Amino acid sequence: MSADEIIAEDGASKLEKVVRFRKFRRFIPEVSAGVAYTNLDFPKYDAVTDDATGDLKVSKIGNDNVKRLNLTVMINYNYFIENSDIHPFVQLGAGINTDFPTLLLGAGLRFNAFNGGRFALSCGFAGSWIKSLKSLKVGDIVTRVPMWKKIFNMNLRSQNYIMEYSTTFK
Repeated sequence: MSADEIIAEDGASKLEKVVRFRKFRRFIPEVSAGVAYTNLDFPKYDAVTDDATGDLKVSKIGNDNVKRLNLTVMINYNYFIENSDIHPFVQLGAGINTDFPTLLLGAGLRFNAFNGGRFALSCGFAGSWIKSLKSLKVGDIVTRVPMWKKIFNMNLRSQNYIMEYSTTFK
């Protein structure tokens, strides 16, 4: 073979394309992880000694206001719009927080990003399980301190608003 010879190869090139078919659904559930800002406000109680009688009494000692970021796990029900990169959704989820477990309900928009990823912005309402008085009222006498720890119920209480950013993973 010399340097000015041309050698031709017969290589048949193949074109491959994968087509997936699925049953059409208008609402498509999707699990997402995110970060939500919550603003929780709840009453705080303590057993306080009455100066006049010396008795321990149930007393409201103010409110706790907790503003924090919560890690969340959400189920988004996306409304499928054909040929659109924006999909509205409703969501239900939980805030992962040991002190104040949070139940979240919201709505928002999911965006398909140019690189194949997805992200969503939403807002809604947060409810948290907080301590509330079970059998005693403010001003009632507490006979012994161990009793004090047994007078609370954990109740779900609708609180305030949430703002959330979430993403889904492929």
